[in-house]
Amino acid sequence: MSQSAGVSVRQLDKLYPGADRKALAGVSLDVKPGSFFSILGPSGCGKTTLLRILAGFEQPSAGQVGIGGVDVLGTPPRARDIAMVFQDYALYPHMTVRQNITFNLLNRRVASAEVERRLSETAGMLGIERHLAKYPAQLSGGER
Repeated sequence: MSQSAGVSVRQLDKLYPGADRKALAGVSLDVKPGSFFSILGPSGCGKTTLLRILAGFEQPSAGQVGIGGVDVLGTPPRARDIAMVFQDYALYPHMTVRQNITFNLLNRRVASAEVERRLSETAGMLGIERHLAKYPAQLSGGER
Protein backbone atom coordinates (compact mmCIF):
# COMPACT_ATOMS: atom_id res chain seq x y z
CA MET A 1 0.00 0.00 0.00
CA SER A 2 1.19 3.47 -0.80
CA GLN A 3 1.37 5.49 2.42
CA SER A 4 0.85 8.77 0.56
CA ALA A 5 -2.37 7.63 -1.13
CA GLY A 6 -5.84 8.41 0.17
CA VAL A 7 -6.97 5.32 -1.74
CA SER A 8 -4.59 2.62 -2.90
CA VAL A 9 -5.54 -0.46 -4.90
CA ARG A 10 -3.05 -3.17 -5.83
CA GLN A 11 -3.59 -6.02 -8.33
CA LEU A 12 -7.32 -6.15 -7.72
CA ASP A 13 -9.22 -9.04 -9.30
CA LYS A 14 -12.91 -9.87 -9.12
CA LEU A 15 -14.44 -13.01 -10.59
CA TYR A 16 -18.15 -13.38 -9.92
CA PRO A 17 -19.39 -16.95 -9.37
CA GLY A 18 -20.42 -18.52 -12.67
CA ALA A 19 -18.80 -15.78 -14.79
CA ASP A 20 -16.58 -16.72 -17.69
CA ARG A 21 -14.29 -13.71 -17.30
CA LYS A 22 -13.11 -11.45 -14.52
CA ALA A 23 -14.98 -8.22 -13.84
CA LEU A 24 -11.60 -6.77 -12.71
CA ALA A 25 -8.16 -8.07 -13.62
CA GLY A 26 -4.99 -6.66 -12.08
CA VAL A 27 -6.36 -3.18 -11.35
CA SER A 28 -3.95 -0.87 -9.50
CA LEU A 29 -4.31 2.83 -8.69
CA ASP A 30 -3.38 5.50 -6.18
CA VAL A 31 -5.57 8.50 -5.41
CA LYS A 32 -3.96 11.28 -3.38
CA PRO A 33 -5.82 12.52 -0.30
CA GLY A 34 -8.17 15.40 -1.08
CA SER A 35 -7.99 14.90 -4.83
CA PHE A 36 -10.88 14.52 -7.23
CA PHE A 37 -10.86 11.71 -9.76
CA SER A 38 -13.19 10.00 -12.21
CA ILE A 39 -13.47 6.43 -13.38
CA LEU A 40 -14.47 6.27 -17.02
CA GLY A 41 -15.07 3.38 -19.36
CA PRO A 42 -17.62 1.50 -21.39
CA SER A 43 -20.51 -0.43 -19.88
CA GLY A 44 -19.33 -3.67 -18.30
CA CYS A 45 -15.67 -2.72 -17.86
CA GLY A 46 -15.75 -2.95 -14.02
CA LYS A 47 -16.29 0.66 -12.85
CA THR A 48 -19.14 -0.19 -10.50
CA THR A 49 -17.41 -3.35 -9.28
CA LEU A 50 -14.32 -1.32 -8.36
CA LEU A 51 -16.40 1.25 -6.46
CA ARG A 52 -18.40 -1.45 -4.69
CA ILE A 53 -15.14 -3.09 -3.55
CA LEU A 54 -13.77 0.25 -2.32
CA ALA A 55 -17.00 0.86 -0.39
CA GLY A 56 -16.93 -2.67 1.08
CA PHE A 57 -20.12 -3.89 -0.61
CA GLU A 58 -18.15 -6.55 -2.53
CA GLN A 59 -15.04 -8.55 -1.69
CA PRO A 60 -12.31 -8.92 -4.33
CA SER A 61 -11.12 -12.32 -5.51
CA ALA A 62 -7.53 -11.11 -5.10
CA GLY A 63 -5.60 -7.93 -4.38
CA GLN A 64 -5.31 -5.22 -1.76
CA VAL A 65 -7.39 -2.15 -0.93
CA GLY A 66 -6.11 0.61 1.31
CA ILE A 67 -7.79 3.78 2.51
CA GLY A 68 -5.63 6.30 4.32
CA GLY A 69 -2.74 3.85 4.32
CA VAL A 70 -4.81 1.19 6.16
CA ASP A 71 -5.76 -2.18 4.62
CA VAL A 72 -9.58 -2.16 4.66
CA LEU A 73 -10.33 -5.62 3.30
CA GLY A 74 -12.56 -7.24 5.88
CA THR A 75 -13.60 -3.84 7.28
CA PRO A 76 -17.39 -3.37 7.09
CA PRO A 77 -18.69 -0.56 4.85
CA ARG A 78 -19.87 1.64 7.74
CA ALA A 79 -16.39 1.58 9.31
CA ARG A 80 -14.56 2.72 6.13
CA ASP A 81 -15.57 6.39 6.47
CA ILE A 82 -16.24 6.76 2.74
CA ALA A 83 -19.40 7.21 0.74
CA MET A 84 -20.69 6.10 -2.62
CA VAL A 85 -23.17 8.07 -4.70
CA PHE A 86 -25.32 5.76 -6.76
CA GLN A 87 -26.24 6.47 -10.36
CA ASP A 88 -29.89 5.90 -9.53
CA TYR A 89 -31.18 8.39 -7.02
CA ALA A 90 -30.78 6.71 -3.64
CA LEU A 91 -32.74 9.39 -1.83
CA TYR A 92 -35.33 8.87 0.86
CA PRO A 93 -38.51 10.38 -0.65
CA HIS A 94 -40.03 11.20 2.75
CA MET A 95 -36.98 13.24 3.82
CA THR A 96 -35.86 16.71 2.77
CA VAL A 97 -32.58 17.36 0.98
CA ARG A 98 -31.15 18.48 4.35
CA GLN A 99 -32.27 15.25 6.01
CA ASN A 100 -30.94 13.08 3.17
CA ILE A 101 -27.52 14.77 3.34
CA THR A 102 -27.20 14.58 7.13
CA PHE A 103 -28.81 11.16 7.66
CA ASN A 104 -25.61 9.10 8.01
CA LEU A 105 -23.84 11.74 10.09
CA LEU A 106 -26.72 11.76 12.57
CA ASN A 107 -26.77 7.93 12.63
CA ARG A 108 -23.05 8.01 13.48
CA ARG A 109 -23.84 10.45 16.31
CA VAL A 110 -21.67 13.23 14.88
CA ALA A 111 -22.04 16.41 16.98
CA SER A 112 -24.77 18.79 15.79
CA ALA A 113 -22.33 21.65 15.17
CA GLU A 114 -20.15 19.39 12.99
CA VAL A 115 -23.21 18.12 11.09
CA GLU A 116 -24.24 21.72 10.36
CA ARG A 117 -20.68 22.65 9.33
CA ARG A 118 -20.47 19.71 6.90
CA LEU A 119 -23.97 20.38 5.56
CA SER A 120 -23.14 24.04 4.94
CA GLU A 121 -19.84 23.17 3.28
CA THR A 122 -21.38 20.49 1.06
CA ALA A 123 -24.45 22.53 0.10
CA GLY A 124 -22.23 25.52 -0.70
CA MET A 125 -19.84 23.45 -2.80
CA LEU A 126 -22.76 21.98 -4.77
CA GLY A 127 -24.73 25.25 -4.92
CA ILE A 128 -27.87 23.67 -3.48
CA GLU A 129 -28.49 25.84 -0.42
CA ARG A 130 -31.91 26.95 -1.76
CA HIS A 131 -33.04 23.31 -2.06
CA LEU A 132 -32.32 22.09 1.48
CA ALA A 133 -35.98 22.26 2.60
CA LYS A 134 -37.30 20.53 -0.52
CA TYR A 135 -38.24 16.88 -0.93
CA PRO A 136 -36.78 14.75 -3.76
CA ALA A 137 -40.08 14.87 -5.70
CA GLN A 138 -39.76 18.68 -5.78
CA LEU A 139 -36.37 18.51 -7.51
CA SER A 140 -35.46 18.06 -11.16
CA GLY A 141 -33.43 15.00 -12.19
CA GLY A 142 -30.22 17.04 -12.26
CA GLU A 143 -30.92 18.53 -8.84
CA ARG A 144 -31.44 15.07 -7.38
